[in-house]
Parts: sequence; C-alpha cells; structure tokens
Amino acid sequence: MSAILDKISYWLAALMAAFGYMTWQGFTSVVGIVLGVCTFIISWYYKAREDKREQEKHKLQIESLRTKE
Repeated sequence: MSAILDKISYWLAALMAAFGYMTWQGFTSVVGIVLGVCTFIISWYYKAREDKREQEKHKLQIESLRTKE
C-alpha cells in the first residue's frame, strides 16, 4: 500500500510541476485536449452499447419471424 501511495505522490508532484511550468494558454490547451479525449471515449462507449442493443433487437425480430412461419 505504501509503495502505491509513493508512486501516486511522485506522479502528482510531476504533474503539478508540469502545470506550474505552463502558461494559462498551455493549461487551457491541455484541458481542451483532455476534454476532447474524454468526449471521444464516452461517445464510443455509448455507441457500442447502442450497437449491442440493436443487435439484440434484430435477433429477437428474426426469432419472432421464424416462429410465425
């Protein structure tokens, strides 16, 4: 547990040092990039869920058509 906390504190210290080096323009650019990546990941996740639902819906429709015959 202590080793994990040490690694986290080192990474946070490096991150804070990088943010301290940047100007406001650089900081807002990084925030914009991070938000763009997060938006992409969220959209990809929900699109995959939608595709899965559509596949299940199609499968049920095919099964219902087969049972009517």
